[in-house]
Amino acid sequence: MKNKRSIFFNSKLFSIVVLVIVIGIVLAFSVSSFAKKTLIVGVPSLTNSLDYEKPSLTFGQITTILRDTGIHWELQPYPFDENLKNQSVWYPRYDQVRMSSFESYEISNDGKTCTFKIQPGVTSEWGNEFTADDVKFTFDRAYALNGFVKWLFGNAGITSADDVKVIDKYTFQFNVKDPSPLIAWIHCNNWTGYLDSKETKKHMTDDDPWANKWLDRHNGGFGPYKLVEWKAGQFMLFRAREDWWEGKPAIDEIMFREIPESANRVAMIENGTIDMALNLQPQEIQYLLGKPGVKLYNIKTANYTYIIMNCKMKPFDDVRVRQAMNYAIPRQEIAENVFKGFATPMNTIIPSMMPGADSTNWMYEYNLEKAKQLLADAGYPNGFEVELSYDNANPMDEGIAVAFKSSLEKIGVTLKLNKVMLSSLVEKKMKKELPITIETGLPVQPDVNYACTIYYRPFAPLNFGNYENPEVEQWMNEGTKIMDYNERIEFHKKIQKVLIEDAPVIPVVEPNLQVVLRDNIKGKFIYETVNNFYWHTLDKE
Repeated sequence: MKNKRSIFFNSKLFSIVVLVIVIGIVLAFSVSSFAKKTLIVGVPSLTNSLDYEKPSLTFGQITTILRDTGIHWELQPYPFDENLKNQSVWYPRYDQVRMSSFESYEISNDGKTCTFKIQPGVTSEWGNEFTADDVKFTFDRAYALNGFVKWLFGNAGITSADDVKVIDKYTFQFNVKDPSPLIAWIHCNNWTGYLDSKETKKHMTDDDPWANKWLDRHNGGFGPYKLVEWKAGQFMLFRAREDWWEGKPAIDEIMFREIPESANRVAMIENGTIDMALNLQPQEIQYLLGKPGVKLYNIKTANYTYIIMNCKMKPFDDVRVRQAMNYAIPRQEIAENVFKGFATPMNTIIPSMMPGADSTNWMYEYNLEKAKQLLADAGYPNGFEVELSYDNANPMDEGIAVAFKSSLEKIGVTLKLNKVMLSSLVEKKMKKELPITIETGLPVQPDVNYACTIYYRPFAPLNFGNYENPEVEQWMNEGTKIMDYNERIEFHKKIQKVLIEDAPVIPVVEPNLQVVLRDNIKGKFIYETVNNFYWHTLDKE
């Protein structure tokens, strides 16, 4: 029989062992819970600024982390892929909207005034409530700086900060010269988040009257996360707001890690070091397909890769030459071989995702005989020589250029390939100095009139090819004022028909947005228009 002392020490030892085990379980659970709720995103580079006046690719991806818009597009289950639909991928409906930080809006009968009511109780991370004064301040700043935000709201007809009027604490008005449905729906754009004026004003100085320096490094918005740490060239760390008006997001922290080499992002998503990888090349995505623990969201977007021909430079001042070039571009081959199937050959003059995009009058199926005949009719029976300029750091542009060059050789056209640094290329495009060049972009507002005018109206920001057609311009001006959704779409069919015939550009492919994730990333994946998606609806198991 054991003595009492032995029994005592054995009992004490047993208690200590049990206590250690319990503490270990608690600690393990705590650590796993922390890791479970931290989302690490691999990106090629971090943004240089959090100011909406300085847009960049990476900042575009975090707008929905830091800001909130007053209105969102209504949602639908992803309509293009049953598998993604079953994975809770959601897509916007461009004919309906839902309220967010706005309570309501009302457009006057003449379409020139829109009255918005803000939902009470929406606050910033600084504790200040969102009011109509914040809206007015945002416009005062935007029009003083004369930059991106002014341009964005200008598409809705806002020409001056005076067009924005405060009615009371939670009510404000837009007043525009001409009717436009965008007067309200511009707020669905992720770049339209407003600033916390009370906090921003604290950082305004005589040398920096609009707090540009502070807004470079701090979040002035009303979004679901706040920036807690930023190490340039390394990472940005965002933490979920406990007090956000829609409730605390499921994922506690989101870290954007700068990983310049895409091969490293591939390796890190494969081994689970990161949870999400953005901006991978098509061949890298192909490699990852089917890898254990990895999944792909391949999302149809308004991305639009096209070739610009300068309509005021020979030989592209002849519509027959422009049409010939459209017949000679091997769109299907480019989609399959260059983009590895992650793009769709175009058959519209604006991105097909735009409401009202019309393929009815598309005629440019690949046809070298037709192309050669058009060149002969235009006085170029033996073809011509021209220099194609493109981004020297973009492998997709390189692939398009090589495929197009090979095709054109068969009809006597010599395409000299000119790789140019992006900064120089952009400058030349803006000056409209290039005879032919490759461009990728997207209309930031899903509206048929906006998509037509931004590319094809004279002096429009993206009309790099000097296209002009007075009749089309008149129609586009008329179309801007049509308020009824269906009437607006129907009216723009004739515009697209003429644009297809005039062939000011060569639509090539529509690249999809590829988001590579670990398969434990769950929740609702909600895509928005400008290659963005919502982060606060995601979760991690």
